[in-house]
Amino acid sequence: MKRAFTLIELLVVIAIIAILAAMLFPVYAQAKESAKKTSALSSIKQTGTGFLIYASDNDDLLPLAHSIRPNGTHRWSAFHPTPADWMPENDPSGWGAPDVVREVKIQWANALEPYLKSLDIWTAPGAPDQRIGTDPTGNPRRAFAKTAWTMNGLLHTYSLSAIAAPSKLSLIWSGAGKQNYMGRSASNPGLLCNSTTAEPCSFNASGYPQAGTNDGGQGIGATMFWNFGATAWVYGRHMLFVASDSSARTFAVGGDTTEAGNPSDRDPFVSYDSRGVPGGWWGCWAPGVADGGSVPQYPCFFRPDSEFNYFGG
Repeated sequence: MKRAFTLIELLVVIAIIAILAAMLFPVYAQAKESAKKTSALSSIKQTGTGFLIYASDNDDLLPLAHSIRPNGTHRWSAFHPTPADWMPENDPSGWGAPDVVREVKIQWANALEPYLKSLDIWTAPGAPDQRIGTDPTGNPRRAFAKTAWTMNGLLHTYSLSAIAAPSKLSLIWSGAGKQNYMGRSASNPGLLCNSTTAEPCSFNASGYPQAGTNDGGQGIGATMFWNFGATAWVYGRHMLFVASDSSARTFAVGGDTTEAGNPSDRDPFVSYDSRGVPGGWWGCWAPGVADGGSVPQYPCFFRPDSEFNYFGG
């Protein structure tokens, strides 16, 4: 005699399936997130390798963190088109003008373009895209990059061999947070190259990076940018970093308000809100400098002269 499932038995089976699914979905989500992080780590490492190849072709010097205008002033805080020529020539922003395109081609992300395989390696998989202002992303002259990685701007034209701790100092990192800048790239942190006259600008352990620097009386030689309120937690609570020797790693960053709890070689920021948006960065003077005086602070985590054996001066 044939026997059918009773309603109770059917409901029990459905309940079991639902329980198993509830157990497996988080595991699947974690595996998917892990795969994205692995892919992103591979991409950012390739970008770091591009820096080293560039330096080997340019007398050991790293590229410009930003472009420079014909009058010698620096676009130190600008988001640069990437690639340099993707915007229409007549775009109202002026970024598509031929003379500006030529200037922008020396900025770090554009200078690395010949050394990298494709525009895809700039992107953090799964991160949302962020358009800058009214950029004509729907009408590009050519394909543009979606950029999640930022250069350590304290290394603007810096010599690789002058870096004190290449295995610890970050050269490039997920300094845009969990987002991809559409057609743009930036350095983060950026040197305060804001003099209104044509003055050279570079990291200066014992002073400001440029004659005529205007820091508004804050005693800083560089600043960090965190735009659009993006969370720093790109994958889980991790950020991605590539050191100056091209070694890639992720750090779990959570933030703490004490120097002992947030050492500068593991986390660039002082604190975070509940979404993981940074609330400030740690600033350091050079070793042996007491209370700054006339010597400005630079972000601890990104100082090229640091051996990461001091913190906060």
